[in-house]
Amino acid sequence: TLLGLLRERLAVAHDVARVKWNAGRPIEDPDRERELLQRVADRGRDAGVDPGFVRKLFAAQIEASKRIQRSDHAQWRAAGQGPFAEVVPLKD
Repeated sequence: TLLGLLRERLAVAHDVARVKWNAGRPIEDPDRERELLQRVADRGRDAGVDPGFVRKLFAAQIEASKRIQRSDHAQWRAAGQGPFAEVVPLKD
């Protein structure tokens, strides 16, 4: 369900932050975010939910996830954190 997907994405925000930290990738990925928002809007429409509402809901979730990642990265920079020995593999 859409709500399940929201929960799942927020639950892995710290894992995503670690993957990006190790890879030196930026937290922001506007192209990927646009693609994701289009996919969830389409899924919402297919499920009978207003795609505009779904888009706004997931855009807010993406922002929440990025805030978590920014906070993690700031803490790790301040602590001089090197790469993490183990990270959880993430699916697209």
